[in-house]
Amino acid sequence: MKNNVKKMALENQIDLAQQNAIDFTHACMTIALHDVFGVGKDRLDKVTWRKDEINEELMRRMAIPAKNRQAQLNEAEKWLVGLLPEGVISVFRIPMLKGVPRKRREVQLKMAIDKAATLEWRGYAAACAQILGFGTQRLEKLRQETLANFGQLNEWVEQDGVDVAMEMLCRCAREAYKTDVQVEDVPEESVLIRQRQEAAATVRQLELQAVRQEVSRMRVPCVLPLSEAEVQRRVEACINMPASDGGLTSSVCFADSFPSRGSL
Repeated sequence: MKNNVKKMALENQIDLAQQNAIDFTHACMTIALHDVFGVGKDRLDKVTWRKDEINEELMRRMAIPAKNRQAQLNEAEKWLVGLLPEGVISVFRIPMLKGVPRKRREVQLKMAIDKAATLEWRGYAAACAQILGFGTQRLEKLRQETLANFGQLNEWVEQDGVDVAMEMLCRCAREAYKTDVQVEDVPEESVLIRQRQEAAATVRQLELQAVRQEVSRMRVPCVLPLSEAEVQRRVEACINMPASDGGLTSSVCFADSFPSRGSL
């Protein structure tokens, strides 16, 4: 049984809407690459892998500790946009089936959807530039064709209903992906909450990793290097020191000059 999205808490609705925006944007872009640009499965896979690498690096940059959290997020976003060729439109807004949203909840959802779609567009477009050699003109063509695919999806929804529209989209995606594609039912709210918790845990882990790396870079050696005069003084002290029964004493004089292995 499909769950009623309208009865979900707003936070869960936003999570679901953003995930759908990412999935549909990815699908519409992939279909455009296949149908319009003739990109085959092998190259599509390479683009997707590169896009995933870019997203991982983006998350790492977003997790870097900073006093101003928003400024850090802005820097990470600036890095992502910087991967795009000059002149590429970096914002992607999904065309809506209905008119301009008016209610506060509708506006919040639309903003969340466009934010997620923009993130997917930037990463995917950057991957196309790096793997396929797409420049500004071809990326703009890709953007327009992706919007056209969204328009076709909306037209199918209006004419034939959501179920038929999803099946039509899946057929196009299967042809591009060369694999089975299915539309899943709306998940339970508990699943969305768990996914959000897992995502937060991943970000937290990245933050801790970044903190450890920063601490490691800032660590000061326990013992400063000795001056030439001090080295000479200790050498002379060792030379003048009477030998013990075992006859091995010279190394003792320098033992306190270096941190032990366990202190590093």
